[in-house]
Amino acid sequence: MSINDQLMRASATTPQNEQPDDQADESAERSGSLREQKRAEGGDNYPPENYFAARYGAKVKNRKEQAEKEKQGGRWQSFKKSMSSGPSKFLISAYRNIPFTFGASFFYVYAHLFLKNVFGDDKFAPLGSEWFDRPGITKAMRDKYGAKVKTVETMGVLLISLILFVAVLTSFIIPSLVVEVAANPLRSGLQFLESIFSS
Repeated sequence: MSINDQLMRASATTPQNEQPDDQADESAERSGSLREQKRAEGGDNYPPENYFAARYGAKVKNRKEQAEKEKQGGRWQSFKKSMSSGPSKFLISAYRNIPFTFGASFFYVYAHLFLKNVFGDDKFAPLGSEWFDRPGITKAMRDKYGAKVKTVETMGVLLISLILFVAVLTSFIIPSLVVEVAANPLRSGLQFLESIFSS
């Protein structure tokens, strides 16, 4: 039963003919005795003797616990980040070297995506996140920043894949046409003329 309930019950049982001053003194004595009884029971010590000191102590304790959690978690996050920063740098250089290698470096992007599915994103960053993979940044922050670039980069990978597919296809089609014309020049010439005049 709370203090308020006990005070309300006590005030309801007092006689009505007492003077108001006597009633106030008696009520103060009863509430004081109830507080003393509550402290003696060792129950809820609210409010504490020094409320502000207790509140400050709770804040300091909470800050220490948070700092310890961040310290322990930060070591593991930095360890995970250092494992993914190397492949991320390879992925960035593969993108940058596409024109110089005539698209051959783009095949590392496929290898990176395959290895990410095999080993997980702890060692191989997802698309978009490799641009933000720095030694001081956590995995959660890297993925948060990478989410902004992920859609654009995925569309770019699909577009470059289509261009490379067409380039590989034409690299086989053109030599086969040259071989066909060289092997059967008369038939190839007639088919060419027929296609021109038929339209």
